[in-house]
Amino acid sequence: MTFHSISFDQVALALMTCLAVREVLLYLRERRAERLPAAPTKAPQTSAQRSRK
Repeated sequence: MTFHSISFDQVALALMTCLAVREVLLYLRERRAERLPAAPTKAPQTSAQRSRK
């Protein structure tokens, strides 16, 4: 695989896509935690979630 053909725009787009997917997964996990308040184990809050509130 040759890396010289990959442009910076493609790398930036891939990175932004990964971040967007991660945000959606965090959001869905928060929604599921709110729907099931009696969950036995609650994940510790990350710094990203704290700064968003």
